[in-house]
This record gives sequence, structure tokens and C-alpha cells, in this order.
Amino acid sequence: MSLKSFSCLLFLKINFNDAKNLTNKSTSYLATNFRYLKSLLHLDINFNSWNLTDPAVETLVAGLNCLPNLIDLALNFQFRKITGSGLKFNLQSLKTLNSNLFGCTEINEEGLKTVALGLQSLSSLEQIRLNFGLCKQISDQQVKLLGQSLQQLPNLDNLHVDFETCIEITVSGIQEISKLPHLEISIYQAVRKLLSPASKILLQA
Repeated sequence: MSLKSFSCLLFLKINFNDAKNLTNKSTSYLATNFRYLKSLLHLDINFNSWNLTDPAVETLVAGLNCLPNLIDLALNFQFRKITGSGLKFNLQSLKTLNSNLFGCTEINEEGLKTVALGLQSLSSLEQIRLNFGLCKQISDQQVKLLGQSLQQLPNLDNLHVDFETCIEITVSGIQEISKLPHLEISIYQAVRKLLSPASKILLQA
């Protein structure tokens, strides 16, 4: 079904539960149809059970980048086998981003670098929620790059980052990202014990 008839739509929530048979072609069709949603403000997509690939995610995000008025985006990639290399956002109007990558264990150095550099272009962002729980390939170097990218966002006033069970992250990486204001962060318990009690980070159990 084409989305052409929904050109005036403001809110859209798509849930792909039990969608194991969807293919990269399905992603391309969905991405192509996004161009009709010129008025869309809020979009929430749950990819749970869709066997996504990096090229499919890149196609999807390219379609999302065609939404000129989108201000609120939530993407649930939980437990998908993606590296993050397709997350090349370029949404100038976006104010709120919620990206759930919990359990995406193939998120790697290049993938997180793509995410970090992409965030720099989202100059209107005010609120960000990033969940990297169980992404055990993430290390201090990528966390530092992420922190540096987030510091480039002039309007950011609410940030939550989840690094639970990211066992390669140490105090060094956390201290770099803790320079950001209005930060709420969840981190690996062993690292939490090493942080100074005076740390301004709001730690989650």
C-alpha cells in the first residue's frame, strides 16, 4: 500500500513485530514512500523481528532524511544484526531522537563512528536517547568521539545514553562524555565503582 494518500499525516507509528519475512526490497519500498509524508512531525518505528541488514538500514535512513518537517523520531532496532554503518541521519528539523540499539552486538567502531558523525549534522536536536546496552564492541575511543560530536549540538538540553554491559568502556571514556551538560547515563557496574563520587553524571542502577 502506498503512503501517497496520507500526505497530511502528522503522527505515524509502525510496528514490525512478526515480520521475519520482510526483505531489503520491503525496506526500499517503505523508504521510497516516505517522500509522500511531507507534513509528518512524529515517527515511531519498531523493527523487532525484521531481519535487517546494514544496506537496508542505510536505504531506510535515506528515506527518513526526505522528511522535511520531522521533529520527533524513535527507532527500535533491538537485537537486530546491524553494525550501525547505515545510520547516516541528516534531518535538519529533528528535535528529539530515540534510537534503541540494545542487543545489537555487531555495532562496531566504524558503525558508532557513523552514528557520531551523523549526529553532528542534526543541529536542531534538543533531546537524545541512545541505548547501546549489550553492544560489547564499543570502546573508549568511540565513546570519546560520540561525546565530541554531541558537544557540537548547540540546542541539546536533555541526553540519556545507556552503556550497560559495554565491558570495553573504562573511566577514560566515561569522563570524556561526562563533559556534556544535562547528561543521564547508564554504565557497566565495574566502571561505575571507579568513578569519583563528585562526578556530575547521573548514574542509573
